Amino acid sequence: MKKFISIYIFFIVSILSAWSLETDISLYNEMTSAYNSRFYPGAIQHADRLISNFPDSVFIANAYSVKGECHVRLFQYEEAEHALKQALIVTEKNSALNLSSIYWLARTYELTKQYEEALVEYHNYCKSASKNGNFYPFAIANSGKIFHQIKQFDKAIPLLEYCVS
Repeated sequence: MKKFISIYIFFIVSILSAWSLETDISLYNEMTSAYNSRFYPGAIQHADRLISNFPDSVFIANAYSVKGECHVRLFQYEEAEHALKQALIVTEKNSALNLSSIYWLARTYELTKQYEEALVEYHNYCKSASKNGNFYPFAIANSGKIFHQIKQFDKAIPLLEYCVS
């Protein structure tokens, strides 16, 4: 009987410990799921846990990039800028994530009316992405809008014409 109870207790403890074990893959999947569901606070929370619990994970670049973008979408620009600058450091070798981080950093600067910084980042994006980047047309259009905002119409017109052609 003691042996049966010992095995039963061991079985229950092992199931409970395995159930509560959090891995970088599980956090990445939860972060991605929350992001795809447009539940940005949840995506940020999972990204934070991934960053703090697994700093050497292969998913760390994704975590910073998603965290930064989610902060932008939630109008939390200071947090976005910090996360995206971190993302640029860790995404250096992943060109798709690096380009996404550059775009969202430029967008952060644009939305906070830091137009010069935004133009620099949009330029960096366009220079790196060429015409193959996901956000290339948006970067061109947003640059044109910024030039229009700061009354540099001679620079805005060609960019906006490019977008409509």
